Amino acid sequence: MKIERIEIIPFEVPYRRGDVTTSLGRHGALRNVLLGLYADTGDVGWGEAAPLPTHSGETQESIVALLEHSFGPLLLGQDPREIPLRLRDMDRLLWGQAFSKCAVDFALHDLVARHLGMPLYLLLGGKCRDTYPLGWTIGWKSVDATVAEAVEAVQREGFKAVKLKIGNPDWRPDLERVRAVRKALGDDVPIRVDANQGYAPHAAVQVIRRMEDCALQLVEQPVPRWDVEGLAYVRRLIPFPVMADEAAFTVHDVLRLARECAADIINIKPQKFGGLARSREVAALASAADIEVFASARMCSGIGVAAATHFYASLPAAGFEGEFVDGILMGEDDLLVEPIEVKDGFVRVPGGPGLGVSLHRGKLERYASRPIVLTA
Repeated sequence: MKIERIEIIPFEVPYRRGDVTTSLGRHGALRNVLLGLYADTGDVGWGEAAPLPTHSGETQESIVALLEHSFGPLLLGQDPREIPLRLRDMDRLLWGQAFSKCAVDFALHDLVARHLGMPLYLLLGGKCRDTYPLGWTIGWKSVDATVAEAVEAVQREGFKAVKLKIGNPDWRPDLERVRAVRKALGDDVPIRVDANQGYAPHAAVQVIRRMEDCALQLVEQPVPRWDVEGLAYVRRLIPFPVMADEAAFTVHDVLRLARECAADIINIKPQKFGGLARSREVAALASAADIEVFASARMCSGIGVAAATHFYASLPAAGFEGEFVDGILMGEDDLLVEPIEVKDGFVRVPGGPGLGVSLHRGKLERYASRPIVLTA
């Protein structure tokens, strides 16, 4: 079994609710890249890269260039079933670039599972659940708009938790928004906050302590990614669990966080770690260190969401409401023939071989640029 053809497809799907603003900037669309790996057996596997330049330094344009000129030629003629070798080859060729490597990892897993005629979750060891509970994320907005969206998400859409983006230079609007949402939702709905590295450690402690009456479920990445000591300082001095996201970008980062006692929870976005294989290593390390894991992903179309859904369905330890379907809910459209089922605050694991989803070529023509095709 050999890879004989590769298709690279950049696309852009606008958000139906308008721009999303956080301390990392403003974003108004999915600007991602699809990767198709075609085998000489007639099977095809799909992956997706979902860049966020403030996370990994990668852009849609840089990912396309890497896949076309570096990783694509490396994959042509190779056996996709040898996933560890294919990932090792990319690491030896180029350091970092995890979001680009994630597209390859997703596509390899999808291709192999399709060839074997089994759902991806079986290739990952089997599923622990048929559905996964979900939380809803709200960016920087006015107090009234934040409360209205939170109430709609919980009471109308059935989401099981709400995350509020904080980290404003002026902390007072953040505090007002969190308190207003807690009052509107009552005591039983989990509320979490995410500063996206927005505070210095002492400021994070001061702000979060003022939210003590809001019964937060967790506090995500309050300080800059490099400041592990600062994260540990915040963790010691606030009354809520601390989750590392930007600070956990490699297996070695997670090992350091464990050694420094800097986090109670690790946010596992497969994109950060380069795909499913590395994310499984992170989950195993976190479990060994008695650190909880959090199901999340970058803003993806149905391809990336399907991969994340299979992955999190296969993890025994994943105890929080997930945040890995936002891309298909926030985009004005998706790229699949049949949408992934999201209902009453749960996502259902797709069935069928591989990812269990199929691309809609008509929608691709609407949102995508002309594919780049590589052949052996």
